[in-house]
Amino acid sequence: MIAVIFGIGCVVGILILVYWSQPKPPPFPFQPESAQPIAPTRSNHVPFKNPFQVLDSNVHIIKTASKCVELIRTIRDHCTSAPFIGLDCEWVTIGGVRQSVALLQMASSSGMCLLIRMFLMDAFPNELKDLLADPKILKVGVEVYFDGRKLQEDYGLVVKGTVDLRHLAKKLRVPGSFGLGGLAQTVLGIQLDKNWQISASNWQNPELSPIQREYAAKDAIVAMKLFRHFRNKINMSEIYQFIDVPFRTKFNS
Repeated sequence: MIAVIFGIGCVVGILILVYWSQPKPPPFPFQPESAQPIAPTRSNHVPFKNPFQVLDSNVHIIKTASKCVELIRTIRDHCTSAPFIGLDCEWVTIGGVRQSVALLQMASSSGMCLLIRMFLMDAFPNELKDLLADPKILKVGVEVYFDGRKLQEDYGLVVKGTVDLRHLAKKLRVPGSFGLGGLAQTVLGIQLDKNWQISASNWQNPELSPIQREYAAKDAIVAMKLFRHFRNKINMSEIYQFIDVPFRTKFNS
């Protein structure tokens, strides 16, 4: 009896070995690895358009001298009929030390705004130098006199014809805050996002974020709009007394 059981076990073992030694057909259905379907992927990246629109202005980001020349000539043409531009600057502070101006913003009354990435520029063309140094083309903004000083200290760019909007707001007895955000809200009904996390963000990033682009463009465009509003209420002869005169506060005295 034991011999019979042993013999049956040997036969079963041989059959199992024969089965597993045979090549196995692939499971059904089968597709070669190279033909396996790949689920489509979607990128969250939205292509960035240059120029883009902010407050009815075409905003151009500039990184090269050649592009700067072309667009500065256009802005200068705009200044023939309205000789003023909104001007502002952004920079990075590291360890309490201000770094060189990273971004220069300029906006004309004809609907053009330039965001010039100063630290990426290969050169500063004469067209830009001449525009900034021309005292007949007013550069208007808040703290604009000191922005001009920074451009000269950092890049040797002379800025003439600055008019701090707070001089005009004070003369007109505009109520409320004299910061750009306060003046924009009181005078123009425009609300600016002046979150310090944006103003203190990294303006030397390889690419500006959408929030940075909009923030920077609005500062220059709103400055231009404020001056256009004030100019209709103050004679130009009265505005001239404020050219290249810093608006002194306890923070910059």
